[in-house]
Amino acid sequence: MRRKVFGLLSALAGLGMCTAAASAGAAPTFVAGGKLVVCVDPTFPPMEYMESTESKEPVGFDIDLITALSGAWKVEKELVALDFSGLLPALEAKRCDMMISGATLKPERLEKFGGTPYLKTGNVIMGKADATGSYASYGDFSGKTLAMQAGTIFEKIIGKANEELKAANKTEITVQTYPKGNDVVQQVLLGRVDGGVTLDSEFAFRELQQPGQMKILFADPEKEQYAAYFRKEPAGDQAAVDSAIAELLSSGMMKAITEKWHIPASAVEGVGK
Repeated sequence: MRRKVFGLLSALAGLGMCTAAASAGAAPTFVAGGKLVVCVDPTFPPMEYMESTESKEPVGFDIDLITALSGAWKVEKELVALDFSGLLPALEAKRCDMMISGATLKPERLEKFGGTPYLKTGNVIMGKADATGSYASYGDFSGKTLAMQAGTIFEKIIGKANEELKAANKTEITVQTYPKGNDVVQQVLLGRVDGGVTLDSEFAFRELQQPGQMKILFADPEKEQYAAYFRKEPAGDQAAVDSAIAELLSSGMMKAITEKWHIPASAVEGVGK
């Protein structure tokens, strides 16, 4: 299966990218120098991660997307690896041209940056496979301890749940933050926390790598979308990025990348709506 998908990716790279480059319109101004520099935090599989301690470059869905965009714009790609909490500040400081790193589309982020959605996702709370209890909302984790990666939207989500718990005179959720997504998974597996807050795409990958060791305790019914972020100025860059990603979706390239990383095909259906 993996060999088949790689073949499809190669075919699309050879044919689809030419179409994307031709029909996507003008490239964004930030690649005028012949290079696309992207900030990533390579600790969030399957979006971006290092396959081994000897790896020199990260792999993952987002890395393949970055490669596809650089091909469409006919430029080289360069990755800048940082902790997640430092990605948007680095983009603002012009250390990179884009931030594509498992970051969801949020109104507060769009106040300062341009953003284009490219993949649907949903929040989940994962626990050990033998965990007990029934959870229908974030509030049901009252009195529990949850781990999450620092600098992510999960802190605000659980913070809001705690505000509601406090208003209802209920025990709040204890929050533990860690620098890396891998740290969150380890805390869950070691039983040091009751659950870890993450996204369904990462859980699917973890389940593939460590089958039967964890399960989803709660899945948020509201779906979100991963987004590629970039600076707002000049204004024309928004249309250029929108057009390039729309072409990757319509050409089948994005679907091929989802298959490669074992993400459901439904994740690319209705993107941007």
